[in-house]
This record gives sequence, structure tokens and C-alpha cells, in this order.
Amino acid sequence: MKADLKTKLIIKATTTPAHLHDSQVFEELLDEKDQAVLADSAYHSAEHEAHLIKLNAEEFLMRKATRGPCAE
Repeated sequence: MKADLKTKLIIKATTTPAHLHDSQVFEELLDEKDQAVLADSAYHSAEHEAHLIKLNAEEFLMRKATRGPCAE
């Protein structure tokens, strides 16, 4: 699903079978008019980053947190 950042309205959507993760249709939802893309960590991959560079869109994809020693 693709939503407008300002209005929060859905502007494009696609469906996938249950066995296919929706990140597999990531590029299908994007076009050259997209200036920025916000998505969770399931969408982060080298291929998706390359596609966003090709579209000249800013990338705001979440990264998985890493655990480290607790700061005191």
C-alpha cells in the first residue's frame, strides 16, 4: 500500500498471495514522482535502495536495532 504523507490517503495498493511477503512488490508501488519513501525494516535491501537511488527518492527505511552493552 502507498499512502500520501500529508493526507494519509491510500493512493496505490496491490494484493499478494499469503505465501508472498508484501516487500516483494515494493518497486511496483513506486514511481518517478515519489520524493521520499518511508517503510519498516522488512523493506530494507540493497535492491530496494538501488531502486530508490534510480528514482532519486529519499530513503527512510527502518533498520533493525542491534543490542549492545547498556550505558550507565
